[in-house]
This record gives sequence, C-alpha cells and structure tokens, in this order.
Amino acid sequence: MALSTSMAALSVGSFSATKLVLPSSSARCGLTSSFIPSRVVSSLSSSHFAGVALRPTTFGLPMVKRGVSLVVRAGSPCLGCTKRSRSRKSIARVSGFRARISSPTGRNVLKRRRAKGRKNLVPKSNPKSGKYA
Repeated sequence: MALSTSMAALSVGSFSATKLVLPSSSARCGLTSSFIPSRVVSSLSSSHFAGVALRPTTFGLPMVKRGVSLVVRAGSPCLGCTKRSRSRKSIARVSGFRARISSPTGRNVLKRRRAKGRKNLVPKSNPKSGKYA
C-alpha cells in the first residue's frame, strides 16, 4: 500500500481496525465522526484514501456464505406449524381461547374477529368433529 500517510492494520478477534498516522500538514476537509477523533478527521484529505478499499466488518458476527440456500439451526417446530400431527389439546394451548384472552395481542385478535362478525371466535378451541363436537 503506497500512501502519503503510514497505515497499520490491527486485528482483535474478528474485529479489524485501521490505525492512521497522519502528517500534521494535511488539508482540512471538515468531516466529523464518532469513531475517529476530530483532530485526526480534520487532517484527512481525499487524496490519502485514493485507491484504498476498506474491508467490511461484521462487529463480532461470523460472515457465512453458503450460496443461495438458507441455513437454519435445528430446533423445535414453529407454533403455527400445520404439517405435523398434534393433539387438539396442544393446538388449543397455543391458539385457543384462553391463550388469546391471556395476552394483549390475543385480546386484539378477539376484538377484531368480534368486529368482523365471526360466528366462531376461536376455531382452534372448538372442535367440528370427534368426541367433543
């Protein structure tokens, strides 16, 4: 790297930082930043960074590039998962009337369904067929 200023790259873990040692006779450009002291920024010139490409940092998060596929960690199925055979009790535990009435967002759902005129406010807790129909 051939610059009029001397640059030293520091890396700590996954962070990378650049330490600038600037001469005091540089032109002022009037930029301010919370990351670089104002006396260093005031001595910066655009000619100092001509041809220099800075590497993007992710601030501690590892950058994973695996093509176009999405990598998902293993875990329990989502609450609204419909492709598994679950008991009526477990479905009602998540989206039944008591689950709706016990949270502010669930009460808003019930309020909207009442305003719309739904005959059955919570279909997941009212079985259409079977033992309790």
